[in-house]
Amino acid sequence: MAPSKQWMQLVDNRLDEIYLIGVQKFLNNAFQKTGEEHEIRCPCVKCYNTTLGTRKTVETHLQIHGIIRNYTFWYHHGERLGEPLSESEHEDEDENVIEECESEDEVEELLRDLYPNLDGGTTHTGCDDFLEEEPNVEARKFYSLLKDFECPLYKNSKASKLSTLIKLLHIKSMGHWSNASFTMLLKMLKEELLPDGANLLNSYYEAKKIIQELGLSYKKIDACTNDCMLYWKDDSLLDSCKSFDELHPSFAVEPRNVRLGLASDGFQPFRNSKTSRSIWPVVLIPYNLPPWLCMKQEKFILSMLIPGPNGPGDAIDTYLQPLIEEWKELWEVGIETYDASTKQNFKLHASLLWTINDFPAYENLSGWSTKGKLACPCFNKDTSSIRLTKGKKQCFMGHRRYLSQNHKWRSEKGSFDGIVEKRPPPKVNHFSDETYGSLQFYREFAQSHENARHLSDAEWSRQFIAWFKDRVAQLHKQDDSQIMEDLLSLSRGPTKYSTHSNGYVVNGYRFHVEDYDNKLRTQNCGVVVLGENDEDSENLDYYGVLRDVIELQFVMDRRVILFRCNWFDVYDEIKGVKKDEYDFVGK
Repeated sequence: MAPSKQWMQLVDNRLDEIYLIGVQKFLNNAFQKTGEEHEIRCPCVKCYNTTLGTRKTVETHLQIHGIIRNYTFWYHHGERLGEPLSESEHEDEDENVIEECESEDEVEELLRDLYPNLDGGTTHTGCDDFLEEEPNVEARKFYSLLKDFECPLYKNSKASKLSTLIKLLHIKSMGHWSNASFTMLLKMLKEELLPDGANLLNSYYEAKKIIQELGLSYKKIDACTNDCMLYWKDDSLLDSCKSFDELHPSFAVEPRNVRLGLASDGFQPFRNSKTSRSIWPVVLIPYNLPPWLCMKQEKFILSMLIPGPNGPGDAIDTYLQPLIEEWKELWEVGIETYDASTKQNFKLHASLLWTINDFPAYENLSGWSTKGKLACPCFNKDTSSIRLTKGKKQCFMGHRRYLSQNHKWRSEKGSFDGIVEKRPPPKVNHFSDETYGSLQFYREFAQSHENARHLSDAEWSRQFIAWFKDRVAQLHKQDDSQIMEDLLSLSRGPTKYSTHSNGYVVNGYRFHVEDYDNKLRTQNCGVVVLGENDEDSENLDYYGVLRDVIELQFVMDRRVILFRCNWFDVYDEIKGVKKDEYDFVGK
């Protein structure tokens, strides 16, 4: 419980016994709450809590200069929000004083919310081993606002400079005043109503600077007229959007063409029914309308309903065929439409921009399985997951991969899964035509095998290889292109025999295995794989030593060369790779 602060009102009569006793109680409370033994911040009107002093020094300053009258919440001296006050704190105060204190407390809470990491405590550690430092940028802003809060509007004023400014700006906002009228009010108050030397700002421009430090400012960001992107960050210098309209200029040239979004999800239509039923509405959203209209219920287009005893699941594309057929017609051919505003006929086309759905419905609409260890569509095989042995559930781990390489949590085993995390963040999977083709085979295999999701890795590989071999053979009968020839050779697998050699020439570069290189003066056994550029993580290159060169033979005279290497741990600064002053890499 904080001691009574009524003695602070006697700052103009500092020889009064009540004031002197209050100073002693304040010092006792401050040293007890802060845990300091030697020095605390001095709250006199000269030091303004910016300098440290011994008990005797602070006591002398409070008697000579007086304490800051508005410093009623002793956050520099150990008091915390919600701490009860002494019973005699407000006994002799009238209602106006109470209201004023409550108003000041609201400003204090605002500062607390704005800078939660700065508790206002002393920076003195009580140990000579630590050197004092200048406050950082955020701390300087905090102390600047704190000084305005502790600074009275004028001598003997119960309101501070900061709280008065916030109230005036609040009245300006509620009354819809112009900036010019607010500046006129400030000048009138300062020149005609307030006493000389009042700490009131002169204009709205100066007040706006303080509001920005309070975090109440705003920043304008331009957006595309089609609501497809923000001109922000790397796109801040663009004059127009660069995606859909550039890819399809013939569609973009006609502003009356319709741009659609699709949303779908299933639900039980009969809440109390014992019979299981499911219904999937497929809703289209027209994005030609303004943002405040396109998401209104009456503007939605209910294109189709898919009812049944169970949800359609991954087979929803079967039920979407009529809708897809209409989309193809609207996109490729268009439909003759009458424009009532211009009284002219024109060819209307439509496009589907995106789908809106939750994660389970995403699986149904896209065909990507959102269950199992490869549930993430962005990271694919780099998804970090484990299966709980007792819960029998898939658990997604590896969140420490997104931290910087020197973050202390990467080395903490006990707080996480018992291992040191050295892996870089996973790369986002950007689908190429080849990747998409591979996914089509995986999807087709999963749909044709009901138990595919429950197979182990080894069983999945065994069954997929057999299925892939037969499937490619069927496709090869209908397509004899070069790509299909390569795919057929790959599906057959390599022969049982492989060729090993001591060296190989790749793109004009000669490589030797390490054992062979030991006999030569020049060394060609080093291998490096350049890391991909990633703005969110450190660009790492991987170094190794070539141990063996293996040549695999496939049917139809196809072959693949493999390098077997020993790789260095690039994350270990001691055992890993090192670079000398000439930027050469060594062990």
